[in-house]
Amino acid sequence: MHSTIRFLLIRFTGLIFVLLALSLITFILGYFAPGDPIRDLMGVHFNAVAYAQLKHAYGLDLPWWQQYLNFLSNAVHGNFGLSFYYEGQSAIAE
Repeated sequence: MHSTIRFLLIRFTGLIFVLLALSLITFILGYFAPGDPIRDLMGVHFNAVAYAQLKHAYGLDLPWWQQYLNFLSNAVHGNFGLSFYYEGQSAIAE
């Protein structure tokens, strides 16, 4: 029985590291991908003041590492932020 608990604990610890590594790789790929989600959101109605406000509202004016830490903190609490397409709705709203 003791060896089973130890085995599961080792596997669970490994799982945590794998999930962190995958989330970091995915985040970095998305962060450095070409394009700007705020500019895409605004389309032809680009306004520099509104652009700066939206970047701040979505936290995209922060350094990449701070955005990632904010993402991890929010993900642990089940908060995946606001949708880029549906104003005022959660990103995981049905």
